[in-house]
Amino acid sequence: MSRAGLARLIGRSREEVQRWTSERENVPRHHLAEAAVQLGAEEDLRYVLLLKDCEDVNVKLLGQVREFARRTGCSADGVGEAIVRLARGGTTDAGHGAIEQANTYLRRLTDAQFVFRTLTEAATKGDVSQLLSNDNVHRHLRHPVNHFLGLGLDLAVQLPAADVGILPEFRDGVLGHLRRLAESRPTVGPEELTRHHAVHMLGRHGATEDRALVQEVVESARRSADPLGIRLGYMGLIMRARDPEIVEQYLSLLARDRLLARADINFDAVHYGDIVLRQHNSLPVTIDKHDRLAASIMDRLEQPDVYGFMAELDSLRLSAILEHSNGQAFRCPGATMRMLRICGSLDPPAHGSHRQHLEKRLFSLADDVGIDVPFRQNGSKPMTTAGIDKFDVFIGYNSHDRSEVLHIVDQLQHRGVRTWVDVRDLPPGRPFQDEIERILASCRSVALFVGADGSGPWERMEIKAAVSQYVKRGLPIIPVMLDGTGPDPRLPIFLSEFRMVRFSPAVDVLHSIDELVWGITGVKHQAPASR
Repeated sequence: MSRAGLARLIGRSREEVQRWTSERENVPRHHLAEAAVQLGAEEDLRYVLLLKDCEDVNVKLLGQVREFARRTGCSADGVGEAIVRLARGGTTDAGHGAIEQANTYLRRLTDAQFVFRTLTEAATKGDVSQLLSNDNVHRHLRHPVNHFLGLGLDLAVQLPAADVGILPEFRDGVLGHLRRLAESRPTVGPEELTRHHAVHMLGRHGATEDRALVQEVVESARRSADPLGIRLGYMGLIMRARDPEIVEQYLSLLARDRLLARADINFDAVHYGDIVLRQHNSLPVTIDKHDRLAASIMDRLEQPDVYGFMAELDSLRLSAILEHSNGQAFRCPGATMRMLRICGSLDPPAHGSHRQHLEKRLFSLADDVGIDVPFRQNGSKPMTTAGIDKFDVFIGYNSHDRSEVLHIVDQLQHRGVRTWVDVRDLPPGRPFQDEIERILASCRSVALFVGADGSGPWERMEIKAAVSQYVKRGLPIIPVMLDGTGPDPRLPIFLSEFRMVRFSPAVDVLHSIDELVWGITGVKHQAPASR
């Protein structure tokens, strides 16, 4: 729909709508709701109103950041953007719909606002004791509150020297409070959890002498059979030092101590929101849900350049989740497909490693549910399975764009991509809608091509079926913009959430093909090294 058409629908001027769509002005909530009602379904209305909530909380958060910067005399430039990037990270988990992703983003913005409100209060009163108290420790244990607190502490060493104000003194005061907590010996209860978390934050954000203190605390905890203290202390050291030797030490302890291994998984389940703390802030003995924990571990495995140092530890954790749930944690096709794509994108695991053991379990599950195993980057399959032959990508398009789409399909097939396109692969006499549903239920991805005329009536049906499969099993959806769509293409609201590939005179065709193959196979094209 054009801006003029939208303006007529909601009774506003075209110039005002232009200011909204160009982001020069925020869209008033009542007009946003009215536009959503006119343009979409009830689900679309819920989604856009959630996005408006995110926008409102983001404005309040940035105001809180500016107040913190004023109280500490530091520069707020770039700090707000860094916080928003951290809040957005990992909000596009496979298997979760747009509404769930927006809810996750809203919760993270709210957590960031909480952290910077307490930081501002501590800086204003000159009292850091309430930053991490027995009353709010349960919130600090939940992801990503501790990350936002760490971001606030690290500003003193990350900002240019001319922009830090009194942040170094403020940071020293916070670290001193954490040291006092770490050196205390409280009884079981909230005080113990507060101490454990102080140890973790010191290991992750403290100075060299703080890491020595954490190592001492961890050694003492080992002798006193304190599994949660060991877990939090070691993870603080691991995340700060990223030292493979420290990871190996922790893996060795996990292999010998079942109580520690259970505490490791149970705390992560609390941390990522699968379960809540019991009375008196103690960890549950058993866990029944692993959805958020498994998704968060897969987030890290998908970033080997950032988290490769703990890939073995994360593989061990996923194996433990599989064992505890008797495979049910990955019976969901979306989770299994996501993990298989991750395995296919990584180098082969070392013999006898935790990742090799994890892959064996996953590929056995893939055989059980009939999912094909992806190829590794070097072209070899991780393992043979009994998976049935499936298409790599379903091609959806408007019939007006058929000639251009088929030319791109030819190039994909030349790259070895197995495509399904109706004019070539739909047998005569088959019901079109039934065949679409059958193919979308088993293919590895879907590419939806949009040209100058937008999506046609049949393609709109394909889009709805594809989004349903995305929600059900994490099916990757790739919007493909053809020449003539312009910089602001008309897309259904859910389709606009996915990163698109463009074919236009301004973009090299081979680059666009490379991007499309990457979206379909999960394998990114590597340009040959120049000599």
